[in-house]
Amino acid sequence: MRNWPDSFELGVIAVDPSKGKEGQRGDYSAIVFTGLSGGLIWVDSSIERRPVEKLIGDGISMAVQYQQCLRAFGVEINQFQELLVGEFERQAAERGVGDLFDGLIHTLTNTVNKKLRISRLGPLFAQQKLRFKPTPSNRLLIDQCKAFSMRDAAGVHDDGPDGLEMAVRILNHLLGAEVADDGLGFTETVI
Repeated sequence: MRNWPDSFELGVIAVDPSKGKEGQRGDYSAIVFTGLSGGLIWVDSSIERRPVEKLIGDGISMAVQYQQCLRAFGVEINQFQELLVGEFERQAAERGVGDLFDGLIHTLTNTVNKKLRISRLGPLFAQQKLRFKPTPSNRLLIDQCKAFSMRDAAGVHDDGPDGLEMAVRILNHLLGAEVADDGLGFTETVI
């Protein structure tokens, strides 16, 4: 595997709080960074079971880590999750990095079946366009992607693949791909 890049041309973070009505007991929350470098998409993630307060703190920490290339910070807002946007802004201001989030937060309302959305990652895996930082969270993300591709419906955690799909979708959108018009549920509101 190639070494983790020193810099990225463009970076995106997507947050899947995984607290919606369909979330199964013990679901993970996912914070997924995707960065473009050398024609590849590099992935870093934080996938764990955690309270909302920690999710927000971890998301802010990842944004600070990748601030040099970060162009969007997407938060899934299906259900009550849009309340998290204000918390990200509040905690970022408390930590003295509020300016980092100015114009950076985008909300995502996913309206298309998760299985269909996540299946869009298949070609990227097949073409070996995704590179993963060697971390325990990314190992879990890869395991969730494998399990998701083998399952029919329920019973397998899909929080990491969902976060990865959202991050890739936002990255493609920023690169000018017409993902906003492809009917796959990309609805963006700039906060």
